[in-house]
Amino acid sequence: MVKRMHVVINPASGQPQPVLHTVNMVCHELGVDWDASITKKSGDGHRFAREALAADVDVVAAFGGDGSVMEVASAPMGGQVPVAVLPGGTANVMSTELGIPGDLTQACQLACGQNSTTKAVDMGQSGEQTFMLRVAMGLDADHVIGATREMKDRYGELAYTISALKQMEHPKTARYKLTLDGENYDLVFVQKRRVSIR
Repeated sequence: MVKRMHVVINPASGQPQPVLHTVNMVCHELGVDWDASITKKSGDGHRFAREALAADVDVVAAFGGDGSVMEVASAPMGGQVPVAVLPGGTANVMSTELGIPGDLTQACQLACGQNSTTKAVDMGQSGEQTFMLRVAMGLDADHVIGATREMKDRYGELAYTISALKQMEHPKTARYKLTLDGENYDLVFVQKRRVSIR
């Protein structure tokens, strides 16, 4: 039963919307006590989530995109307190994969709902970096990095496609040394000037 929820909000994510008003309305209707923290820089989401866990909340919610969700989820990783995803980013891949509504009111109702279920999600770690969706390199990583905040504000999800097309203008060669099951592989990839849409 959800009695207390802490919401970590990334105000730079997605398009402007009345986050506090919506969360307050839903929590008031469902009788859930809530509070919020606003992130300003990388690392804030993890820190605020840890502080919320120490305050013994029932749910830690993350409002933002996939990066915000990943950062917040890295705090209670392996614990018993669930992370609620309140989609507020540009693509919101994690919430889509989990079947969480894109509408903030509906997502918040799901987060606070007494009959809502939780799902276990695998997380990985590369060095000090925790991840939930994937680890990418080459073109896949470049097109995500190249989709700037300004592009996402202007074009929405299309920003990732525009960024991918820009990356094709200057193909790169990448060399990898991999050890898989004890065998060493030297690989060379040349980024081609074509786009495969699946």
